[in-house]
Amino acid sequence: MTDALGTWCRDAGVQVTTSERESRFVTDENAVRTPTIRDCRRVDDSLVVVTDEPAIRDPVGVVQQSERNVVRIGPDGDVEWVVDVCEAHRVDAVSYSHERIHAIGDRLVTAADTGHFFELDTDTGAIIDHWPESAFRIGGESIEMPYPVEHVARVGAVTVLAANSYSDAGGRIAGFDEDGTNRWERSFDTDVEGLTTDDDRGTVARAGAPETVIDAETGAFLTDVGGRWHEIEYPAARTATGDGYHVVVANGTDDTAVVYGFEDDGERRWTVPVDRNVYALNVDGDRVTAVHSRARNTVVDAETGDRLD
Repeated sequence: MTDALGTWCRDAGVQVTTSERESRFVTDENAVRTPTIRDCRRVDDSLVVVTDEPAIRDPVGVVQQSERNVVRIGPDGDVEWVVDVCEAHRVDAVSYSHERIHAIGDRLVTAADTGHFFELDTDTGAIIDHWPESAFRIGGESIEMPYPVEHVARVGAVTVLAANSYSDAGGRIAGFDEDGTNRWERSFDTDVEGLTTDDDRGTVARAGAPETVIDAETGAFLTDVGGRWHEIEYPAARTATGDGYHVVVANGTDDTAVVYGFEDDGERRWTVPVDRNVYALNVDGDRVTAVHSRARNTVVDAETGDRLD
């Protein structure tokens, strides 16, 4: 949220101040007050903001509608629209409030506190669709996920969904074409904490693990060594640097792992599969030691990858 807000304010020449009660957007000609910002995304030259309370101040005696807590603010500081109420959903849920917002290509989708998604018309703020959080609409198809969808990102022509179980089952992410066709799917032993994008890659931040980089086109796990991206068998879990070389460990969910050796410039030297997860890496001259739990350590030659244990 902070990056989207800061970039938009800089480009539009808008000053913003926030407090516990409100946010102020100030230009040379306008000053707009909204309740405190909960989430925001940039859409074209405007900023779409989810607020803690209704984004419009109703006259005294008129009940404020909790559902109207999304507002689009233009580059001149004007309020371009405030989100409409989805009466069809309100009948079932009585009332609701938007909590998060996703900008996916030319789509704008919010997540509400009732466990539903709402798709908004980016030009008017009208609700054009809504559905339960256990699914997501892509290309007119309803994509069912095993757990509630928590994060959404668009990488090129691929939409990436991250769903969390909030249990020992962990999380799952998947990539879909514009028509809803499933390209790939990956499971994790922990929940997915965030999803960001970078060119043709999707970066998944997991609890208790380093960031996992995934190629959005193929679903392959990637690691960056010397400015070069390499496909690896599992998410990168450990790294170490020796004299003129780098070592990367990728741990699988089935208690196996792969140890990779690279030159400084990123060229791969060797690959060594092992039958235990690696919990630490020790580099000492021309020897690399992969430390296992309750098992004999794996020792390899740093130059050739030959086993020395």
